[in-house]
Amino acid sequence: ITITRMADGLILEANEGFERMFGYPVSEALGRFTTELALWAPGDREKVLELIRTRGRVRDFEGVFRRKDGSHGVGLVSMETISLQATPCLVTIVHDISERKAAEAALRASQTMLQLVLDSIPVRVFWKNREGQYLGCNQAFAADAGRAGPGEIVGLNDFDISPPEQAQRFRADDVAVMDSGRERLNFEESLRKADGTVSWLRTSKLPLRDAAGRVIGVLGVYEDITSRKEVELALRDHEEKLRLALDAAEMGTWEWNVATDEVLWTD
Repeated sequence: ITITRMADGLILEANEGFERMFGYPVSEALGRFTTELALWAPGDREKVLELIRTRGRVRDFEGVFRRKDGSHGVGLVSMETISLQATPCLVTIVHDISERKAAEAALRASQTMLQLVLDSIPVRVFWKNREGQYLGCNQAFAADAGRAGPGEIVGLNDFDISPPEQAQRFRADDVAVMDSGRERLNFEESLRKADGTVSWLRTSKLPLRDAAGRVIGVLGVYEDITSRKEVELALRDHEEKLRLALDAAEMGTWEWNVATDEVLWTD
């Protein structure tokens, strides 16, 4: 807490908290100007004075402050005007929120790194809350949904991005996983993409739990197995044709028409 002269920032009073935060002994700070001690980042004093002039007070202004040793922190500033011997003054209360801001920055960096990892892996990843709203996804999933990035998916549900019948199937799967609390792993399903094409997926869904173990949503991953599925279907088709050919061989004379990929036979 400080009391300063509004006109020039002369420090008239300060408490022990000022000393702990800024590193200046109170006896050293009294009678000096806040600008002389360079307590605040350039321009911050002007900003708060403008708020005082326009609003009459300041509440929770975030400013960067400078300590005596040259290090910096972040303070949450509130100000009120008072009059001392007919001189306009400011009562300033500052809370040091440097640790909180550092923790927030570290969290943002961690979240950015997590998103980079998710966007780099060759599978689609998504997670939803119990109501079916998307809480996040990776870039590959967003692309399948026809969106530019994960930010365009958050807050939507399957009915917003998929045909109704398909969305209903996804929702039923999610509810079954959440209600049972058991994962459903490596099952195959089809997906109609935003461009109308149909892909085959190998999907796993797991209950998403909070720190207390309560199911709060569902986590899903899938990989596109369309190419493999097309080979399997083609192989199955050829096997069926071969079976027909063998049946035809038992019934009469046959030959395979390579041009039309058909079995021709006669009695």
